[in-house]
Amino acid sequence: MSDFYQVLGTKHADTPACLVETWDAQPPLDPEDGRKCIISFALAMRDRLLSKSVAKDLLKGWSSLDDALIDSEVDRAYDSEERLSCEIMHRCIAISQNCQKEFCDYPSITRDRRAWHGADAIKVEEVCEISTNSQGNQTVKFSPDKAAAALIKEYPIVSTPDERIWVYRDGVYGARGDVFVDQILDRLVGDLYTSRMASETHRKIVLRTLQEYSTFDSNPYLFAVE
Repeated sequence: MSDFYQVLGTKHADTPACLVETWDAQPPLDPEDGRKCIISFALAMRDRLLSKSVAKDLLKGWSSLDDALIDSEVDRAYDSEERLSCEIMHRCIAISQNCQKEFCDYPSITRDRRAWHGADAIKVEEVCEISTNSQGNQTVKFSPDKAAAALIKEYPIVSTPDERIWVYRDGVYGARGDVFVDQILDRLVGDLYTSRMASETHRKIVLRTLQEYSTFDSNPYLFAVE
């Protein structure tokens, strides 16, 4: 069986050491502790965009727990808003016993990219098209259409006829909304967010949030003019 960092498609140094060691060891014999292990592994797999079906197959190959229980726990982990943390991992005795705190930099190097700049409200799958082939390999493609929709839904954004994007914060619409958008999406999907994808995303946001200047005549102070 592959090492856990290989399962996730990450570097060994960027994967919690306790998970790597537990994956390599004998699975817990205690059903409750085994269940807690499954949850931690499933959360890690979810955040690396492995599909549910792939996660279930991998965990069934690793654990001796009942298949139905594994299916249930993986479903629960994938459908939850809970983020993987040391607290969650240490609920499992087997994982906590493999903690190497003095050598581990988790979560500072492996924290979910969403936990930054308010982007925790948006999920990778909300801005990307994710497909899985018959071998269980995933393809992730950034979608300007989905990204624009997710950002408009989550943040109070308007655009003006000069094609500038404005984001409402602290009682006013601040300029350079394009930078706000870029920072969130770059941190969320990294290299998938290219200059061309940024341009297409900006354009879709402008088209969907465009307001005439006259809309704001009643309260011109809503705009923080540079």
